[in-house]
Amino acid sequence: MDKNAKALLEKIAGLEQAAKRGLQINEELQQPLAEGQVISVDYCNATLKSCDLFRKWFSEYVGS
Repeated sequence: MDKNAKALLEKIAGLEQAAKRGLQINEELQQPLAEGQVISVDYCNATLKSCDLFRKWFSEYVGS
């Protein structure tokens, strides 16, 4: 895999980790925070789905 492809996948991995951390924070909250103070569960889940879809397309494109 070339350097640019690897860097792109690393950025996607970072985005996935951020979304997973957002889900974890939402689970740990004792009381819901006001809108805008924490990323919503729906947004985190949508981000993870988008990352999965991107990885699928990327794999199809590079043939791995």
